[in-house]
Amino acid sequence: MADPVNPHSMLKPSAAFVPFLCEEVEQSIPARFEQIVRRYPDRLAIKTSQHNWTYDILNRETNRIAHALLRLAGTDRSAVVILIEQSAPLIAAYLGAMKAGKIAVVLDPSQPSSRLAEFMEEAQPTCVVTHADQFSQAGELAGSKCLVIRTDQLHPDLPDTDPDIASAPDDVAMIIYTSGSTGRPKGVIADHRTWIHNARNYANAFYISCEDRVTLLSLGTSQAVKNICMALLNGAALFPFEIRQKGLDEFLALLEREQITITVMGASLFRSLADVLPKPEHLIHLRLIRLGSEPVQKSDLHLYKKHFPHHCLLVNGLASGETATTRFYSMDHSSEISANILPVGYPVEDKTILLLADNGNEVKPGQVGEIVVKSEYLAPGYWRNPELTDAVFRADEMGARLYFTGDLGRMDEDGCLTCLGRKNARVKIRGYGVDLIEVEMSITNLDPVKEAVVMAHQNSAGYAYLVAYLVPVNLPGPSNDDLRQALTEKLPDYMIPTTFVVLSGLPRTTSGKIDRQALPAPGRPYRDLSRPLTLPRNPTETTIAKIWGEVLGHETVDVHDHFYDLGGESLQALRIMAKIRRTFSVNADLQSLIDAPTVAEMALQITKLMEAGTEAHQPNPSRVAPNPMSDGDESHPIWSRFSKTSAILFALWPALSF
Repeated sequence: MADPVNPHSMLKPSAAFVPFLCEEVEQSIPARFEQIVRRYPDRLAIKTSQHNWTYDILNRETNRIAHALLRLAGTDRSAVVILIEQSAPLIAAYLGAMKAGKIAVVLDPSQPSSRLAEFMEEAQPTCVVTHADQFSQAGELAGSKCLVIRTDQLHPDLPDTDPDIASAPDDVAMIIYTSGSTGRPKGVIADHRTWIHNARNYANAFYISCEDRVTLLSLGTSQAVKNICMALLNGAALFPFEIRQKGLDEFLALLEREQITITVMGASLFRSLADVLPKPEHLIHLRLIRLGSEPVQKSDLHLYKKHFPHHCLLVNGLASGETATTRFYSMDHSSEISANILPVGYPVEDKTILLLADNGNEVKPGQVGEIVVKSEYLAPGYWRNPELTDAVFRADEMGARLYFTGDLGRMDEDGCLTCLGRKNARVKIRGYGVDLIEVEMSITNLDPVKEAVVMAHQNSAGYAYLVAYLVPVNLPGPSNDDLRQALTEKLPDYMIPTTFVVLSGLPRTTSGKIDRQALPAPGRPYRDLSRPLTLPRNPTETTIAKIWGEVLGHETVDVHDHFYDLGGESLQALRIMAKIRRTFSVNADLQSLIDAPTVAEMALQITKLMEAGTEAHQPNPSRVAPNPMSDGDESHPIWSRFSKTSAILFALWPALSF
């Protein structure tokens, strides 16, 4: 294995690679983007199912939005909310806001309206930029407080030239919202310099060039910022993809059809992708998989070796909105790791890691301490939250800025860092940082609930999930469905617990504090014990139950058990639907499966689809029994037909986030 201290030692630059120079960091994101536009005007910049824009076209669209903002909202450096689904217009609005000297705040339209309203209150924008599909939603959020601009209805006389607005490297470029420990979301302030520096580190470490083709799977997160800057500030093509709607089948088809070279995703999505990938030979153009946002396990390295081509590099790392990327750990097919948790690796340029004990002293190699990042490339702080800023952003005796991450880590003698998890109540669920206190407060505020505690657990497949322990006002308490429905109106899907455990009282220590260590293990997720166990009653139910059982980790599945109550979450839903599709050879639209969250209901829907002849051929009996878990034969590749079934399941169950 090549020396992991130098991540790009495993790769060779293409003739198109242009080194990102140190002095090029000292500018704004729009200035760097315009430099790339001049270098590659006719190269592909962004492509979706509806748009195919070169850098010149993207720049012109971006400029028109910038001029619209300047005309309607003036030249002050106020916040601008962008409420657009994953798309090319989203990227244009994002860059356009910064070109107008504004502070870009990208919000995910799929979030609950109450949570979006909290973001609006925190950001206090002067304008909301939206598109046709989100116009009504944007109008409700904006009310009478700010203007609404539609990117699809810009005035025809708006110029498409670069606006004469200059931003300094340390000006605020954007606010990145995440879960907050005070029960409210917190906004990480991001300046131009930090994220240009991050794009430079990626470019020079992995030789990113105009020949690269990069996926964009997240929306409104620091990972999304990383991907956008990594691609568009280095001349690569960006491919926004809404995996929550389109599912794994079409994502695999995208990787193959568009010859994707770089993809960035959470470890949970990576496992689901590997589960449905037929053969590594199909992804011959993929050269880099960057995992992040959650712990990467030894088993993930095994999946990489089994399912992905030898020329493709697997990279783990450490990053956050407050610090951008601070560590890389690169692996190839010759890599061997003995520990169960993969290291986050070695330093990137201009980012120093300190491991500090509770007394503030550095710990020795091999000992555990809090990860503290020392760098001039850190976030300025949190938007309208000076108390939290002062709590985690500090200065050392020499005046250098430090960020106290709250993560625990251990450093080897050679400087390789392993991240060991959170000191406090903040965890990663499907790649999103979640403060358990915020979830607990949302549950406790429900009328039927007296007290609640939320813990993070990990299932046998390596998925992190939330378990809520609650004391109801009156026993037996609200149903799981009632709790989920109530929380759906307050929290995004990744913050809603998978399992609810009703207790008569929470265990406490002698001092009266809640004893989290004494909380019972969740065991098998909830099932209504008053209802007799119903095993599969026909071949279709038997096949579906086996698929559910393997993916969800249960030996037996009651045909009337709800997917949620079996501990299911969206990434497992993706795997189930990929197997269902290939086993029964059915395509299904949203309406046909929207009311099928149990084995019995799904079996009825699949039977109806097959009887109606919605597919050109009937199911292959060899795929139904005796081994419905098989990924299918090689003559029937996963992308031979596009499927809507994964998208349907996302409508049934929580949407993917990472």
